[in-house]
Amino acid sequence: MIAHQYNVARKLLFGSDFPFSTAAAAIERLYRINELPHGTNLPTIPREILRGIVERNAWNSWAIPE
Repeated sequence: MIAHQYNVARKLLFGSDFPFSTAAAAIERLYRINELPHGTNLPTIPREILRGIVERNAWNSWAIPE
């Protein structure tokens, strides 16, 4: 939530914590993060921000242009 509020979520890289968790399980937990504040006045993280974390190509984010 802090990364989203400070507008730096685009700098986050997804990691699954393998071998302790599978990538699929970690992605599911990330997409379910907005269930925690459900029914409260707490803010949620937009789905497109979460999708950007999961689907971002880390190599392209750090590659040096030729």
